[in-house]
Amino acid sequence: MRTDWREVVRAGSDLAIIGFVVLLLSLPILTAGAALGAGSAAVRHWCDHRSLPSARAIAGWFGRGLLPGLGATVAAFVVATALFLDVRAVAAGIVPGGMVALAVTVLATAYVIGIAALTVVQVGRTDGRHWIAGLRTAVRLERRTAAATAILCVLVVMAVFLGSVLPATTPLVVAFALFAAHVTTRRIGV
Repeated sequence: MRTDWREVVRAGSDLAIIGFVVLLLSLPILTAGAALGAGSAAVRHWCDHRSLPSARAIAGWFGRGLLPGLGATVAAFVVATALFLDVRAVAAGIVPGGMVALAVTVLATAYVIGIAALTVVQVGRTDGRHWIAGLRTAVRLERRTAAATAILCVLVVMAVFLGSVLPATTPLVVAFALFAAHVTTRRIGV
């Protein structure tokens, strides 16, 4: 069965709206976790029903996810900063180990990125809340299939690259990365 081009355009515009909402709600920075959780829930809803959720539903997901999302935002910032400083120190030769230590650090960073993306998908399945439970589920699922973590890591790295090279496309990149993460996890069966 072929998809009509109008369906593709409608899907793209629906996802673009989600991306713009996520970025708009993320502007205060501390609300980024809640915005990402609500965006993930909106993408999950779109995948299930092929329609945008109501503005009321998105606002509810965002509101209920503010406090848990704040914790997730702070935790993500701390972990990202620590990994960045670690990679920089190893690459500069401040920490002994050379290329082996750098490779191990980069692999650990890739693992964390993949787990983070899998966590965002799990949070979307709980309507934008339950970050700690989402992280536990992500780690449990990763043990069952490491392919999901690797694929999601590549997906996030590509999204960050596209967003940094073409900043005007960032809302689209965010939405399509969320969509790709949800579709990938469904196809893999996690």
